[in-house]
Amino acid sequence: VVWLTASASSIAARMATDPATPLQRPALDASPLTNDISHSLGARTPLYAQTAHLRVVTDNRNIPGICDEIIVRMKSLLAARHREAAPF
Repeated sequence: VVWLTASASSIAARMATDPATPLQRPALDASPLTNDISHSLGARTPLYAQTAHLRVVTDNRNIPGICDEIIVRMKSLLAARHREAAPF
């Protein structure tokens, strides 16, 4: 499991430029969007942290760079697991 993280302000900025946001992600209440996001992150972060094999911070990064990091880190993780499982 790869956990892509971003700050509440980064998520809000991305949502603000996504034309589908108002239709697919309505506000939970009248509070600012960053409050909704912070609340959701606070509730979900412990579960994500327990589940993830890798955590990749996505703030101020482009998609190709994020993908490259995931590939490199997954290869490293798989190689380490292969070494652990190899008989002596």
